[in-house]
Amino acid sequence: MNAAQYWTQMQTDKNALMSRVERLSTLTLPHICLPLGLPHETTAITNDFTSIGAQLAGHITNKLGLTLFRPGVPFFRLGPDKKGKQELQKNGLTIDALTEMLSDAELEAVKELDRAAVRPKLNIILEHLVVTGNVLMCLEDDTIRAMGLRYYCVKRNYKGEVIRIVIREEMCKDELEDDVQGYAPGSSPETKVCWYKLIQRKGKRMVMTQYIGDVLLPEEYNGSWPLEDCPYRPCVWLLPDDSNYGIGL
Repeated sequence: MNAAQYWTQMQTDKNALMSRVERLSTLTLPHICLPLGLPHETTAITNDFTSIGAQLAGHITNKLGLTLFRPGVPFFRLGPDKKGKQELQKNGLTIDALTEMLSDAELEAVKELDRAAVRPKLNIILEHLVVTGNVLMCLEDDTIRAMGLRYYCVKRNYKGEVIRIVIREEMCKDELEDDVQGYAPGSSPETKVCWYKLIQRKGKRMVMTQYIGDVLLPEEYNGSWPLEDCPYRPCVWLLPDDSNYGIGL
């Protein structure tokens, strides 16, 4: 099947989940998942009669953000494993000397996080996880993008490992890259087209193919990465057994 066929099949299985996600978003942070057909530019994004849901979701998100990425404090630790310690001894190096160098690397990572200005995106990712329990984190061109549940479908195996992701974005033809517009139907720049990315697990790699509608793009638009390096990562708050999607807080 092509990406559009996979999307139709997987979206049908997700309809009940989307209804629940829209309801949860309405009670907490409406911008996370507005009802279909209501663009935020023309929709009053307010809560019905109370703001306590928004306050709670915002409070939890801020707490998580400060815990995970506290300003000026390393958000991970580096250290040698057992084999690394043995190599240090063979080369006459001490763990103290290595620890000092690794600490410098940890602090440099904090500076890079601030230079890249990705904290707002990380905050949006946490909002999605708290409210809906699902978000697709896209690491493209040294940037982070957070995609809500409306824009992607995911299939997992019995271990919870991702085996297929389908991303669908609807846009005007002139929003596509110049070298891709020729594959889109219609002559008007305002013609609506669907851009699909189909990412599937094949062995120990994730392989991506791209489509404009039903048209498969040439090989140069495809991608392939080792499992741990795939830039498309569907994150969940809590993943129940035998589930493709997570549940939020």
